Order: sequence, then C-alpha cells, then structure tokens
Amino acid sequence: MKRLNLSEDNLTKKVIEALIVPPTGREEIRDAGSKQSVNGLSIRITSTGRTSWCVFRRVKGGQLVRLTIGTYPELSPELARDKAKTLIAGLAVGKAPTKTPSIKAQLAAKQDRRKYTLEALTTAYCNFQEARGRSSHTDARSIFRIHLIEAKPALAAKPAADVSTEEIIDVLRAVKDGGHARTSNKLRSYLRAAFETAIAAHASHEYPVSFKAFAIKQNPVAGTKADSSGDKADKHPLTLAELRTYWRAIENAPGRDGAMLRLHLLTGGQRIEQLVKLQRADVADDAITLYDSKGRPNGGDARPHIVPLTRLAALAVTTLTNNGEFLFSFGNGEKPIDASTLTRYSGKYGTGIEAFAPKRVRSGVETLLAARGVNQEIRGRLQSHGVSGVQAKHYNAHDYLPEKLAALKLLEAALTATDAKVIEIRSA
Repeated sequence: MKRLNLSEDNLTKKVIEALIVPPTGREEIRDAGSKQSVNGLSIRITSTGRTSWCVFRRVKGGQLVRLTIGTYPELSPELARDKAKTLIAGLAVGKAPTKTPSIKAQLAAKQDRRKYTLEALTTAYCNFQEARGRSSHTDARSIFRIHLIEAKPALAAKPAADVSTEEIIDVLRAVKDGGHARTSNKLRSYLRAAFETAIAAHASHEYPVSFKAFAIKQNPVAGTKADSSGDKADKHPLTLAELRTYWRAIENAPGRDGAMLRLHLLTGGQRIEQLVKLQRADVADDAITLYDSKGRPNGGDARPHIVPLTRLAALAVTTLTNNGEFLFSFGNGEKPIDASTLTRYSGKYGTGIEAFAPKRVRSGVETLLAARGVNQEIRGRLQSHGVSGVQAKHYNAHDYLPEKLAALKLLEAALTATDAKVIEIRSA
C-alpha cells in the first residue's frame, strides 16, 4: 500500500486512485486531513482491488458498529461523506442502522432483478390476460414482439422497474414514424396496463402475487400521451358494391374457412376475436350467443351478446361441424382458431377490393344498414357497441332480437340481390 500523508491529503478522488492494492488481505485508511473529512468514515482496499467505503462508530453500551455503505467509484467521496453523516447522526440518537446486505446477497439481488425485465413483464401480462379470457392477449403479444422485443432488444432486456418515461416515448415515436400511429397507441395502452397490473399486485389480491417480484412502484407510461391521429374512426367502410364483391368471393368458398367467413359477414361483421370463440353450447337453431368482454378491464364478467341467424347464416353454421367444443376449429374442436387466422382468410378473399381490410367489413355493414334506415341504437345492439349507461344496464330488458333479425335480413337481401344495377348507398 502506498503510504500517504493524511495530514495534508484527505480522501479525494486523486488520493483514492493513487492507492496501491495490497498483496494480501486488506488495508483501511480513515478520512482525515481537511474540514470536509468525516470522523468515522474510511476507505478499504482489498487484495482483489475492491475499494469500499466504511463507517465505524461506537454506540451506547460501547458496541462498535461497522458498516459498508458503498463502493468506489460508484459512490464518490462527496456522496460517501453525505451518506456517512446521515448514518452517524442516526446512530447518535439511538437509531438502529440498517444492515447492509453482503456482497453475495447484493450480487444475488442484482441477478434476480435481471429476470424481471420489461420483456418478462409483457409476457406475464399477456399470460394473465389470456387466463382471464381476454382475447386481446393475442394482439398484445404480437405488438410487443414486433415493436418492442425485436425492435428494441436492449430496452426489452432492461429491468422493468428501471424503465423511464423517455424510453417509452422513444419506442412509441419509432412505431409512429414507421407509419403505424394506431399501433403506437395500442402499444402504449398495453404497456400502461402491464405496469398498472404490476403495481396493483401490491394492493389487491385479484392480481397474481408473482407481479410483485418486478418491484414496480410507478408507471413510466402514465406520463405519455396518446397520438390523436392514431385513434380516428374508420372513414373508409366497404361500399355496397364492394360488400357484394366480397360476398361473391366467399359465397361458394369451399371448406370450413368459407363457412366461417360467410357467418362473419351474415351476422353483421361481429368482432372476430369474439366470433372465433363461439362454442357449440351457445348455438341454437335461430341464434348464436357471443360474449363481449370489451370495456371490462378489471375482470368483470363478459356480457352475453345474442345474434339471430338468417337462413344463409344458419346454413353456414351447419357446415361448421365437429364433435368438439368450438365451432371455429380445424381440429376436433378442442381449441378455437386464432383470430389472426380468420383475418388472414378474409384478406385472401378480399384481394379483388382495393385496400381491403377486415375492419372495413364491419364498418361497411353498419354504413349499409344506416342507409337502409336502421337506426343507431339497433345497429349498436347488433354489433355490440354503444350499449352502456344505467338505463341500458338495469332497466331495458328488451333483447332486440326481432329488430336485429330484421336488420340482418336487410343485409342478406342487399348482398344476394341479383339485379344487374347496383345502386350505391348514400352517405350515412
């Protein structure tokens, strides 16, 4: 160890970095030699080269307390003195010192934190949503994988508790700049929900205790804002001519995929995520029952949504035959197909329509029905949106099945009309 004249040189950065590693054991030098020095603070250097700050002090009863408060250069001389002063002041009034974890324990904790990354949090959140029956977990997994895990691997591998708001904003900006403003907002929404779930696990038994291990105390996504340009309603619904073009493409499409697409269109463009989960037990001769969990983020029961069947829709149901639980299945019916599979099939048969997208089927149906005089409430009841409020929830017990069926018959007639001249629907 290089010997120093500590009456002239206190523990400055220059002095510390001039220390020589001892060949064996360790050596310790007290902080002294200036007005800034703190009595009871020392620096220790071992034969391995590790340099640590220590505090030693006798407390009431003569007991000598010695604590390691940090390492150099992680803890500068100035910060070490501030930390030592606070600790020594506490000892002076009898405050018991907090035991500093051993180096082994600190390394173990550091390794443990590495398991609870942002990627691990998003995976845990998607698994939780899937276990709750939320169809959105599929969309969330895809968006997390493409726009976070694969696009930003360093951030995905970072402990979730250390992720900053600025890092989240950078990810969202990259997605939007890539031309995906809507996806950017969805990524923001899913990330915010994942962090909120981890925080809620500390206060509510409704959430898995495993989320507590992420040690998340605040939500970095809460300080971000959604991009208003990404949440605009679809302004490009399929026209009547395009709906009829799509119907002709799927009308005689063979196999189960054709029957699935026909049922989707003839029931009014129901949400694909809900339709693919249709179970045999929820199919009657004249209606099917779907379960709408949209708008129930806190785990409330999904609302039953009854959709009557027209003649052609009922025929499509009979084509979906298997002995299992789920109708939308290519196997024995034990598991439903993924929503993305039906979306892909839809796109295959919509190739004859410019800029075709399955969501345009849903908005096209509503626009068509509006033009045929079906009022907004019935359209909302049919497509299961806008059904909210105290009156709708508690007082209005009417099931609207006759009105829904009448609307669907209008849709079927419009799709299957054989007149040569196609009259475009007026703007809704």
